[in-house]
Amino acid sequence: MKSTIHSADCPVLMMIMTLILSVFAGCGGQEESAETADQSVSEPDFAEACAVMGFTVKTAPPDTLSLRWFGEGSAVISDICASAQQEVTAGDTLLVLIEQLHVVERERLSMEVDVAVALSYSTPFDTMLLNRVDSLSFLLDSISAIENSVFLSALDGILININVIEDQDIRSGDVLAEISVESSSVFLVYPPNGCVIDRWPLKAGAMSFVEQHDCLAVYSGVLSGNEDEFSMFAAVPRETLFENDLDSYLVTADDDTISVLRSGITDTGLIIIQMDEPVYSEFITWAER
Repeated sequence: MKSTIHSADCPVLMMIMTLILSVFAGCGGQEESAETADQSVSEPDFAEACAVMGFTVKTAPPDTLSLRWFGEGSAVISDICASAQQEVTAGDTLLVLIEQLHVVERERLSMEVDVAVALSYSTPFDTMLLNRVDSLSFLLDSISAIENSVFLSALDGILININVIEDQDIRSGDVLAEISVESSSVFLVYPPNGCVIDRWPLKAGAMSFVEQHDCLAVYSGVLSGNEDEFSMFAAVPRETLFENDLDSYLVTADDDTISVLRSGITDTGLIIIQMDEPVYSEFITWAER
């Protein structure tokens, strides 16, 4: 008698077939997942910094220039060391001032010293407290020693006017004096075509920054005759700049962080920055970070 085996009548055969199908299905899913993962991983985008070249430097005509103070916050004039019609050279001290940042820090440290000393009277054998008194006193003496700052002439010339008096409050950017200068050591610097620079370096080679106008900057000193003075400028796409509070920085392809100073913009939308030294590398964009 001939017999036929049906799958429904053989549970063992059914289980084997189900297991084989599940294995094949699993392999197919793994290949699909691997392909999906490969598609989701993308290489980061990079961008390069462009040199900003084409600065025009011209000798300035004899003129009266403003001497401005640039510092942190505000300050108070404590002494005036020069007078109108006096001939001065670059580096001469014109004014002595006290920066408020130092004053505030000194007052804070002085209060901490007073509190620590008062506590030490009640616990004269507390070694940690006595060490704190010594440390705070040392910091207070250090702040007091650097409290006075000097305002120097950046140019050779004749002082036309001193615009401040003793005990006067000043702020960063205020004009403190005016000086008449010869043209041989004063230069007008124009940015390249298509570039707007709103923050110029304080030093450019052997030249020192004096003041800024809408479309140029005034420097004094010695001109070398090449563009190395302004090689600190570069232009980068906006998406390469990372921000942290008021600080800006770039990240190289090797994940090195470079601090920069935003200084302007080009007519193509690139951001002009200042770097301590040129960096020949690609930079990661924040869009892919």
